[in-house]
Amino acid sequence: MKKILRISLLHVLIFAAASCWSQPVIRMETGATLNDKWKSALNEGEKKYHGKGIWIGYSIMRTMGERSFIGTYSSDRKKNHPSLQEVITGMKNEAGSSDYTMDDFPMDNNTQMSGTMTFGDEKNPERKVQKEVAMLIHLEKPSSDAVDRVNVSNLTLRVNLDDDPLFWLGSAGQDESLTFLESRYNVAETREVKKHLIMAVSFHDNDKRAIQFLKDILGSTENDEVRGDAAFWLSQTLAPEALAILKDAALHDGNEDIMDKAIFGISQIEGTASTDALIDLARNHHDKEMRKKAAFWLGQKASDKAVGALKEIAYKDQDTEVQRNAVFALTQMHDGNNVDELIRIARTHPNPKIRKEAIFWLGECENPKALEALIDIIKN
Repeated sequence: MKKILRISLLHVLIFAAASCWSQPVIRMETGATLNDKWKSALNEGEKKYHGKGIWIGYSIMRTMGERSFIGTYSSDRKKNHPSLQEVITGMKNEAGSSDYTMDDFPMDNNTQMSGTMTFGDEKNPERKVQKEVAMLIHLEKPSSDAVDRVNVSNLTLRVNLDDDPLFWLGSAGQDESLTFLESRYNVAETREVKKHLIMAVSFHDNDKRAIQFLKDILGSTENDEVRGDAAFWLSQTLAPEALAILKDAALHDGNEDIMDKAIFGISQIEGTASTDALIDLARNHHDKEMRKKAAFWLGQKASDKAVGALKEIAYKDQDTEVQRNAVFALTQMHDGNNVDELIRIARTHPNPKIRKEAIFWLGECENPKALEALIDIIKN
């Protein structure tokens, strides 16, 4: 008798939660391939919601940092929408004791965030865990089969689907998901949809097909915005070959905007290999503008190797602008080494323009060493 009561109560709770959120959800999780379920959702959507926008969604498992998320979030709980998991199941999230949720990271009121987010101490590497990530695809009307929006979100994050019905197709394997997303990209009608599909493809774990897809777009004749997005999302994958692809584009693409995006992408990759790549580009790139870009992003890498390379560039590059950029990059490093190098440059650099640049940035520095050095330079 008690068992029946518990089951009945559970159904009441699910119904109450779902009706409170008023988000229509049609679950189509059993049988068939992802593509077959997509077609069924279109047919069902046309019957039930003719002329109205619909969402079709499914999930994959993806390796992410335990403090990392992708999607949208608002810290104003009164305005927050339910999480995607709550929308689909009608039940509140019940995360395991070892799982982080966004509520574990206190933020100021009315903080709005969207995109990829990581919380906590950046110096301590995150433990990698498997998280469920949803691919949410919107169509203006089911009969058109034309995608107009794509969202990617952890199931634990809150979503606003504008009350358009959601056809939930369940979980999919990496390979099946990639096949489906590539087919959507091939018929995408707008630049924005292509960019969002590129992002969705990048969220597949170290899959050679995903990397090849992004590499092909980066090297294609697509619009520069689309190619630039391919460069960025390559940098966000966990694939070791992404760095070599981006460095090749940075050196040989020929399009200044794409070379710039590739260098930025390299700067977003963690580890000493990306620092080495930036040093090589800052020293040896045939285009001085790209050497300046590489020097700037090298300044965002807090390491002794980066400091040493920037010091060398400040002295040895043949172009004064590149030298000046190296000095500025040193100012972006928040440790004691950069101040010591700025003082040395201000005192000993053979080019008075570069000495003047170093003196200016020492004047902007709050480190007591900088003030002492400036006083000494004035006296002498």
